[in-house]
Amino acid sequence: MKPYIVVTDGACSRNPGPGGWGLIVMTPEDQVFEFGGHEAETTNNRMELMGLYRGMQEIYKIESKLKTAKVIHVITDSKYVMDGASKYVANWARSAWRTSTGSEVKNQDLWEKILKGLSEFQKNKNAF
Repeated sequence: MKPYIVVTDGACSRNPGPGGWGLIVMTPEDQVFEFGGHEAETTNNRMELMGLYRGMQEIYKIESKLKTAKVIHVITDSKYVMDGASKYVANWARSAWRTSTGSEVKNQDLWEKILKGLSEFQKNKNAF
């Protein structure tokens, strides 16, 4: 089965400052959807995360109708997003949203939503 493909990016002019995010979702049926948004005062990392979060939301909306997702490939240029989602987010949640150095996890609100989304996809035996 063909995967969903999510291509996402975020940017910020000054950090913090005005920023935006964008994403493309391609379904296994080769449908292509584009989404984007902006915030007046944000950070680059937050916009990178917002792209991933919104991509997960859009797939969830599509999937509630189609029930076809088995694999989701995410393409991002953000090491923060890649490492956070694949290595750290579960540990942060278990550690009361503290990093290994004891500091608060930045963008906790988005990480919590992403963790919930990852859990939903995995619960339904989808690969992310």
